[in-house]
Amino acid sequence: METNTRLFTFKGGRDKPELGGHTNQVYSIAVSSDGRLLASGGMDNKIRIWDAQNNKLLDTFSGHKDFITVSH
Repeated sequence: METNTRLFTFKGGRDKPELGGHTNQVYSIAVSSDGRLLASGGMDNKIRIWDAQNNKLLDTFSGHKDFITVSH
């Protein structure tokens, strides 16, 4: 965020849904305090948990009635 430089792109999404990425825009991201886990949520109504060190999808939470955004 500080450098405005892309460090990594998780594979998947609309182009490769079998890899488990989001299928629409991502509206929120949170990183665990130790930097090991990343949570993402977006317009596909899903929260996905990623292993940030190995760049792999760990789990998906679905069932939300609307897209996932950051609440302040």
